[in-house]
Amino acid sequence: MRAERWSRCFVIATTVVILAATLSPIAGEEPQRWLACVVCSDRGIADVLINVLLFVPLGAALAGASVPRARCVLGGALLSAGVEFAQLYIPGRDPSFGDIVSNTLGSALGVALVATAPYWLRPAPTRAARLSGAAALAAAALCHATGWLLAPTLPQSHYFAMWTPNLGHLEWYRGRVEDAMIGDLRIPIGPIPKSAAVRALLLSPQGFSLQVRAIAGPRTAALGALVAVSDEQEREIVLLGPDRGDLVFRIRTRATTWRLDCFGFGHIWSAPGWAQLHALREAGEAPKHAGEDSNPDLIVLETTALPLSYRHRTARTGRAVRSRPVPSPGRQAVARYGAQTGSTSA
Repeated sequence: MRAERWSRCFVIATTVVILAATLSPIAGEEPQRWLACVVCSDRGIADVLINVLLFVPLGAALAGASVPRARCVLGGALLSAGVEFAQLYIPGRDPSFGDIVSNTLGSALGVALVATAPYWLRPAPTRAARLSGAAALAAAALCHATGWLLAPTLPQSHYFAMWTPNLGHLEWYRGRVEDAMIGDLRIPIGPIPKSAAVRALLLSPQGFSLQVRAIAGPRTAALGALVAVSDEQEREIVLLGPDRGDLVFRIRTRATTWRLDCFGFGHIWSAPGWAQLHALREAGEAPKHAGEDSNPDLIVLETTALPLSYRHRTARTGRAVRSRPVPSPGRQAVARYGAQTGSTSA
């Protein structure tokens, strides 16, 4: 009786988690139309994997409660169909046929895990050795695949530069860029004449430098774009921008090409100096808007083979702040950015 009670509680708990994750509205969005595709959007593979994993616990819970296997899979499919129908009226949700397929596969996978549990939970000694070897190989392959997917890869196409653009999916940053350079190449607004040279610099094994001279705007509540580079198909190549008290840099990776992430891998540094600069402006000790008289704040980003670190110097205090974040997988970098008075160049 106690086992049955716990099984029922597990079924209820997994169902509540699924409903909370899939039926919560997104503020500021409108209900979306039905999508008949199986793998949708630029991060469709990532969505498929997430939807499969979301329903694995439900399938396992139903199977653990002694529900027949076919009914476990059918129950997952019916719950998914109900959720997708409800999402037609929930702001910000994306109902699709592909979600039902993915959720159903997740339920079936959970049932299979419970059905095969004796094989991998209590294996014979010889079988245990083989399973251990397979698990070690799988872990090594996963680490290798992660590094491979996070490596930068850039399309051979014409690039375009944008300064503090209003992109819609990002917050509009109200700063003003004075100048931007990748290596020794200037990146003006509009088409980049030497797109091939910019691509070569960004993929250089020796690393590259991204230099931006800008007048800081008000602090953002979410990620905004200070400088962005995209191609003729509107694919993001490089982005540098503030996210509250952080300065974010990201570059297109293989994961984007494989539709695992729509923006590629992002390097995010906690930036106390960057936050201090915005705090000075909010307190009235520095200009609050890009249109006021001010000295540009210099932001320099350099990638090398060294561990991650950065240096920031505020415009008013002149005090240097140092930090060393955790090195990122794949491509390591050094970020050094600062606010300096005068027309200083790096």
